[in-house]
Formats: sequence, C-alpha cells, structure tokens
Amino acid sequence: MALDTNSENNFDNSFYENIRRGRGVLESGSKLWSDPRTQKFAQPFIGASRSHGSTFNKMFAIAMVKMSKIELKTGNQGEIRRLCNR
Repeated sequence: MALDTNSENNFDNSFYENIRRGRGVLESGSKLWSDPRTQKFAQPFIGASRSHGSTFNKMFAIAMVKMSKIELKTGNQGEIRRLCNR
C-alpha cells in the first residue's frame, strides 16, 4: 500500500501536504495534522518551495542518524508501554 498518494515513487515531503489536505493513508499520519500538539512539527515540511523539501531532507537525515544509535533491547531489558505519552 502506498503511504504517499501523490508521489509514491519519490522521496519527498508530499506526505505532509497530503495529511494537511485530509488525505493521510494511516490514522497515525492524519493525527500529525489534526492534533495541535503535533501539527507544529508537520507544518515546516508543507509547501511547494524547494526550501521545504531541503528542510525535510535535512531533518530526515538527522532523525535517521539518531535512530541508528538506538540499541536493540531483548528479553526483559526493554519496556512495553500501554500509554506512550507517559
């Protein structure tokens, strides 16, 4: 299933434009825009200008580097949260 209905074969920021227009494929994506607590994080990636695309690419790269530093937890080392906002 394509998660980006405008440019499913390209790596770009159109996902954020889709959620702004109410075209999010997954509920979690749609909530990024509909919840005021997370909308401020999605807003910088929306728009047609090249600067929005470069902002997205830069922030995505930073996030990937951060995620690469997460160590795998196995057995009883990790934590399963029932409420993730606590």
